[in-house]
Amino acid sequence: MATTDTQQTAQFAAQAAVSAAEAKQYLLSIQQPVIDISESVADAQNAAAAAEMARDQAQGISTSLVQTIESQLSEQEAQFESQMTTQQSSFESSQSERESSFEEKSNEFESRFSSQLSAQESTFSESQTDKENRFQQFLNTSGYVFLGDYQDGPFQFSARNQYIRYDNEYYRLNAATDVGFTTTGTDATSFASDVTHFVLMDGDTLRQNLGSDEAGLGVNLVYGALKQVSITSFLSLVDVIRFDNRELVNFDAAIAAAMAAGHERVYFPNGHFEIADTVTLPNFLITGSNKSQFADIKLVNSDGSTGKLSLETEGTVLHITGAAAANGITLSNSGSGFTSSLSGIVGCSIYYPEQDWKDWDLGTTADIDGDIYYQAKVYPPTFVSDGAMRAVFDNLFFINSYHWIDIKNAQLVNFGKIAGSLLNRGYTVTRMAAGGVTESFISYPFWTWACNFAGISQRVNHYCDAEAKAIQVGLDDGVTRTVEQMRILHASIIGCADGIICGGKGVSIVDAKIDNVMRGVTISDDDNSAYHQIGKVWVSSYYRNNYTPKQRKDGNVYGFKSNTATPIDLSGLQVVRADGRGVWMPYSSGSQVKGAIVQQCMYKAFEFGSRGRTTDVISVNGCYAGMYVDTSLTDQVAYTFGDFMRCDINGLQWKGASNVTPYVLNNDLNYYEEGKELDLTTLAGRFYKGYSNTLFTQERGLRGFINTLRASSTAALETLRLSGTNTGSKILNAGLGIRNTVSNGTGYGSLVLYASLAGTDTAIVEVFGDGVNTGFRPLTDASRDLGDTTHRFRRGYFSNSLEVGGNPVGVKVAVPSSATAPGSVGQWAADSTYLYVCIAANTWVRSALATW
Repeated sequence: MATTDTQQTAQFAAQAAVSAAEAKQYLLSIQQPVIDISESVADAQNAAAAAEMARDQAQGISTSLVQTIESQLSEQEAQFESQMTTQQSSFESSQSERESSFEEKSNEFESRFSSQLSAQESTFSESQTDKENRFQQFLNTSGYVFLGDYQDGPFQFSARNQYIRYDNEYYRLNAATDVGFTTTGTDATSFASDVTHFVLMDGDTLRQNLGSDEAGLGVNLVYGALKQVSITSFLSLVDVIRFDNRELVNFDAAIAAAMAAGHERVYFPNGHFEIADTVTLPNFLITGSNKSQFADIKLVNSDGSTGKLSLETEGTVLHITGAAAANGITLSNSGSGFTSSLSGIVGCSIYYPEQDWKDWDLGTTADIDGDIYYQAKVYPPTFVSDGAMRAVFDNLFFINSYHWIDIKNAQLVNFGKIAGSLLNRGYTVTRMAAGGVTESFISYPFWTWACNFAGISQRVNHYCDAEAKAIQVGLDDGVTRTVEQMRILHASIIGCADGIICGGKGVSIVDAKIDNVMRGVTISDDDNSAYHQIGKVWVSSYYRNNYTPKQRKDGNVYGFKSNTATPIDLSGLQVVRADGRGVWMPYSSGSQVKGAIVQQCMYKAFEFGSRGRTTDVISVNGCYAGMYVDTSLTDQVAYTFGDFMRCDINGLQWKGASNVTPYVLNNDLNYYEEGKELDLTTLAGRFYKGYSNTLFTQERGLRGFINTLRASSTAALETLRLSGTNTGSKILNAGLGIRNTVSNGTGYGSLVLYASLAGTDTAIVEVFGDGVNTGFRPLTDASRDLGDTTHRFRRGYFSNSLEVGGNPVGVKVAVPSSATAPGSVGQWAADSTYLYVCIAANTWVRSALATW
């Protein structure tokens, strides 16, 4: 194998290193003392010479190696530059060929496009010419005579079949202008005056088409005009492109164009549409693509820092801005020739871009706990129905509206399926003349739920809990109005201050769940409030303390309350939690309460009537008060009763700890007056039943009163108390009672008579039977009188002897026939000769009588 220059260099370098090492070692060795150093010096000189020679050889080889490497590098650089020059030339040649090819294809495409455009323009021109010719032919065949272009006039109309042309439109005389009319000029100024005498001839064309039996004409033409049209048909080209790109599109101009074209119903497809300048929609119905009230909602982020809606949210979304947000959008039949036209909004989501919780300011108003909360931006109702014959709101989803809907003045209203996040109001009804129905109303914090209640989104929930009202019927706006019959078929309300407020006449709640509210259902006194029916309603009543109960006595928290004396039909109410009151009816005039249940009540479960009311009437049956168990609570009362003119209250039950008062009578009037019945026996109280000043009559019946402690008791127990009033301070109390006369439970007993001693009913005497004797006796020995000096018995009849103080009392009988005739001790007899005395049973003695 040949040795390379590099290998040789390495070998020489190694040899030089070895020689140098040997020389160094030798020099170190000679430092030791020697006797003869001449030989060592010679060896050292030889080694040094060898090392010098090796160094020179290595240096020569190294120089040669460097020269070789530099030569190779120069050669490689020359080859690289040559290769780069070749590639550059090839690339430039290729690019030149491509540019040439592209230019050829571009010229070819431009030529084809120009040719096609020219053909299309030619076709369009031919089509327009054909249409013009066909229209002229129609005019000719219809008997019309063309006078000429308006600017070539003036023209005089000598017949009604004559017409002129102006700005590519054809005109003839209208019915109000007489034949002989002459145009006054030839320019736009004169035409503006003359046009009042003309009518567009398109109307004649339309009549011609309406009479046709061709496809797309005749009745089909009418049907096509009445069909629902899309808002996209009225958008500009730029807005259509933006719509296709899923951008926000303003539709103010489009809706104006649709109304100007005579449309009363327009369809909005899936997309985001802004309304800013439109504040009225007379005789108009907007229909979106949402098929349910539960529409999509997506925020731009999920950390709770902002409530801004993402344009990726599906469905028809109306963005309310500008004047529309500042004034609301009014739906009416204003100016319509069809007074029964339908107006409303269907199938849309509603969003306010400028209502964002991140921009809310901290208010100055404190809630019932004294906490300050952030304030929402105030807006009027999104939709106001004012002067509408029929209004419909269906499949609507309110994302962040301050106030959803206000029925200010309408005849018939239908709330179909509506849902959303409450801020200040859901829907309110100020005037509704002919009734309405709510098929489904659902409020839930959807807006903050979309970010899982994160970050500062809690501002919204606090504000809603403190101020929001879900449904308010019979709103008092200072003007005398009437609300007639709002029927709420289903409502699900979660998280607000007030669930449902019923005013006006005839609000009917068929089914409702009202959760996490301060006040569930309130009967207001607004707008002549009357005739309300409250059916199956489920309420949990508390404020922002979630699962930690807090007793509230200030009247701000309750499940149900009536603020009017109007008759209320309340049945099937269940208040599952009441931190304050459960059912609160301080006023009543004919109300019916049936089957109401209050659970987990921390203050007063039921409160009927008020002190001093002399005209209230109520009927209560079958209620249950379940009191929250916490013996540290004060003033817990299951039932409170005020004054009533008439009442019927029974079937009451309760359950609670020892600190609960079962009932409180807060009355001035007496419950035993005529027309009243109050049964408190299930509450360990009295049974009051008032009658008029007549006898109580019961035909063919046995009335039983049972009042006993245990079978073996011999203590007297009063079962019937008769009370009466007098002019003094003590009430009269007398009665009847019963007692066992023996303690062995064999059924011997007595009827006890009670007298009123200084107002206290006291047991005096009894009619008894004890298995040995039967009779009439005092309950206390030697302590009762039989009559007195002014109230004596006239006669007494006894079959046997009479004893006084243990001594027999003589009784005159018939003269015995013998000394053994029948007789009892103490009996005596007399005739003109003897006095007869019975000294023992059937043993008589006699003594002769003498005079003196």
